[in-house]
Amino acid sequence: MSIDKQLVSEFSLVLIAGSSVKDYQTNKIKKHENTIIKREKIFKKYLEVCNFHAEPVLLSYNPTLTIKELILLTMTKRPEYEFTTTDKKSHELWLIDNLSDIEKITKEFKSLNNIYIADGHHRIASSSLYQISNSKNDKSNYFLSFLIDHKDLKIFEFNRIVKDIGEVSNDDFLKKIKNYFLIENLKNHKSPSKKDEIVIYLDKKWYLLTVNIDIINPDFKSSLNSQMVSDLILNKVLNIKNLNDRIEYVRGNQSIKILTKKVDQKKRSLGIELFPHKIEEIIKIADLGQNMPPKSTWIEPKLRSGLTIYEY
Repeated sequence: MSIDKQLVSEFSLVLIAGSSVKDYQTNKIKKHENTIIKREKIFKKYLEVCNFHAEPVLLSYNPTLTIKELILLTMTKRPEYEFTTTDKKSHELWLIDNLSDIEKITKEFKSLNNIYIADGHHRIASSSLYQISNSKNDKSNYFLSFLIDHKDLKIFEFNRIVKDIGEVSNDDFLKKIKNYFLIENLKNHKSPSKKDEIVIYLDKKWYLLTVNIDIINPDFKSSLNSQMVSDLILNKVLNIKNLNDRIEYVRGNQSIKILTKKVDQKKRSLGIELFPHKIEEIIKIADLGQNMPPKSTWIEPKLRSGLTIYEY
């Protein structure tokens, strides 16, 4: 059976598979965010206790024509599983269990050098730690992954809440901010409209910050929106070194009211709304071998935990 080339180019294709931990360790599967060691160890402990993965790492790549055709040919058959979950979303899962097809797909992936972690940096890092400690278990050489075409990703910002801005007064904080940003008082909330803008929420007031380009290092990483928040606001203005204790994260696909409600509950807290990254930024920072700050992106789609499981 042949597949229409137009259908191959337009159809959204996803693949659930076991991916190689070694490919992550040798940077064939590339990361774009720093991880927090404490969380890596917590996730590793989970693997040691449960002996299975219940939530796949989201990997983004540019599939070859052969991979697309094999997946679409499989989807011409009746799915192995059809069901609707409690969130009222329907799911259809097909099995690729023909050894010839598995060998073809495996061969195609060996030729790829453009696989990127979209979501799940801590999960994959913990899988690497687990594999090092359990190298005699062959199954530890793989982790559960959910592979999707770059073009089908939805990327949202990951906003920040500083739980306590410290001893600095609100006025002094705003004065320090002026060393790095132009400040505009906002009557109402307005999200950042470009990568050099950040919006903050302090004492029930909104401010639009536009970075002073002259003080930014010319390298690509320093120009990233999430990096400017970390370098200029969290580090230079607030002198925050330990993100674990001081920062809470609110994903950007939620109502901004969630952030404001949390900030309003604590008098000394600060809300920071970021501008979402583009896939091109993620790819470039990963190709450079550099990392964004932790929790720089919230990326979808996401499978529900436990929908698929990989056992050790």
